[in-house]
Amino acid sequence: MGRTWRFADFEFSTARGLERDGAVIALQPKARGLLELLLRADGATVSKEAVAAALWLSETVSDDSIARVVYQLRKALGDAGPAVLRTVYGEGSQLTCPIQEDVRAGPPPGDSASAVIGAVNELAASRTSVAMAQAKETLRFAIGRNPDFAAAWVHMADCVAVQAWRGFIAPETAALEIAEACARALSIDPRNAGAIAVSGWGIALLSGRVAEGRKRLDLAVAMAPGAWLIRYYRAWLRALERDLTAALAEAEAAVAANPLDRRPIIMHILLKLFAGETGCADALAIKAQKLRPDVATLFVLRSIAAGVAGNARRALALVGSAADISPRDPFTVGQLAYAYAKTGDIDKARSALDLAMQDAQYSTPALLAAPMLALGERAGARRLLERAEARHCPWRAFAWCDPRLKPLHSTG
Repeated sequence: MGRTWRFADFEFSTARGLERDGAVIALQPKARGLLELLLRADGATVSKEAVAAALWLSETVSDDSIARVVYQLRKALGDAGPAVLRTVYGEGSQLTCPIQEDVRAGPPPGDSASAVIGAVNELAASRTSVAMAQAKETLRFAIGRNPDFAAAWVHMADCVAVQAWRGFIAPETAALEIAEACARALSIDPRNAGAIAVSGWGIALLSGRVAEGRKRLDLAVAMAPGAWLIRYYRAWLRALERDLTAALAEAEAAVAANPLDRRPIIMHILLKLFAGETGCADALAIKAQKLRPDVATLFVLRSIAAGVAGNARRALALVGSAADISPRDPFTVGQLAYAYAKTGDIDKARSALDLAMQDAQYSTPALLAAPMLALGERAGARRLLERAEARHCPWRAFAWCDPRLKPLHSTG
């Protein structure tokens, strides 16, 4: 589940890592992240500021620290390192060799079915309802060409999981689709850790069988401890189990393994925010926006942080920026309703809340309890959370630690 590039005589895949002549080359997490940044830049210079924002998150970074990571990557590239990895003094680093992205991005090479995986990743990147449906249709085409393509089945399960937590399909429907896709993947490759992990997430989050789901996710981590997607899904489970410390550890492991993907970044920021580290969460979101200014959720998280800090006007301005990017996203519209309520614009708050409830009927019970509470409807907010619990809506995993719902929890 990722992208693949070829450069010099190397191949780098976000799913498999760095290889040369079929042999895997071990990379430290930050060196791996730097390599991906350079490959995505396609020969352009990547500034020291961009490297710091992507790889160090909340840390203050010295030039020496960045230089050490460049050295680690150059050393991993062996005899080719000095020739292909150039330091542009005072600016940053770049790869000087031709770079070719392999849109097939998946095994086996030469298989016609694998040619669509790159398109699936591009479609799924926007996370809209239409894009996710198109991604699934593309995967169905790949599977039709090659029913034994295990990676396509895992992609399918992951797409369904995204549809579930974004509220595009019912939890019970998603649970069945994930189980079927993962079962097909595992019938082809019984040790496919990705399939084991996504199935565990579905069992725990969508079916309520938490112990069974935890067992699968623990097994997946044991099989592939460095796989970011597995850590990401286990962070959901730890949050569902109300262990915020463990959830944060999983999110941080996911970011370390894949510092550029939006999902682990957003999860890390969300958990920092819900753990009460509001300033840190806002700083992380600002850094992430340097790399991903198009991600509406980052503005939403900053809006929540501003609201928790008591700055209602700033919260409204930030979520307004999110709405400009993604005007019908339920998370965005729900926070917009909350921000309007906190600034006293009740009519706009109710309009936004009504819109969110119409657009995404499945995940909204947990997402919309906060704006409902901000409008003074305590009983309505409680009913939304009870509905989320009864329906196994994924976002219920975070309702217990959402600072916007603190008044509801503190009064019993």
